[in-house]
Amino acid sequence: MITEESILQFSKQCENIFTQIRRDVIGQQEVVEGTVIAMIAGGNVLLEGVPGVGKTRLVRTLGRVFSLPFSRIQFTPDLMPADVTGTNIIVKDDNGNSKFQFQPGPIFSNIILADEINRATPKTQSALLEASRVGLLASAGHEGTHLQRIGGAHGDRVLQVLEGVSGSGGEGVQRQHLALLPRGGHLDLHQ
Repeated sequence: MITEESILQFSKQCENIFTQIRRDVIGQQEVVEGTVIAMIAGGNVLLEGVPGVGKTRLVRTLGRVFSLPFSRIQFTPDLMPADVTGTNIIVKDDNGNSKFQFQPGPIFSNIILADEINRATPKTQSALLEASRVGLLASAGHEGTHLQRIGGAHGDRVLQVLEGVSGSGGEGVQRQHLALLPRGGHLDLHQ
């Protein structure tokens, strides 16, 4: 049950969060508040702005303030879906026998910064969006296919940020991606 005391405690915690963030990020109060609200709501955010306005710094700071694992994925034309989701690799066990072991990709963090997603191939973009939408990832091994929950060591993913650059010609593509993700929002950073 929600009490007045729990509301006051939540308000106090939020103010402490904003104070911690203001130590690293100066200005952009509306963007910071919107991003923190998205984190609390379990949503996704599209941050747009010219280089140097603090998009990556804000997301990195959120990871520090909330003590959550942070992953940054720099999308390039040669990035493969397995670079995002992870892949099975061959490892040797204690007896020297080879076996497949799943090596999780950066999507298994609680906070993900997907930088310039519009530069990647459609197949790689789809891998990120499908895993984000479903929240599960199928990995095949010698014992069959396993479903793995997406998120870091602290449970489900808390925030996914698609970082864009205003005027790059890819804004429409990124907004389409955001529309495919659950609980998405768009924030512009200004100089």
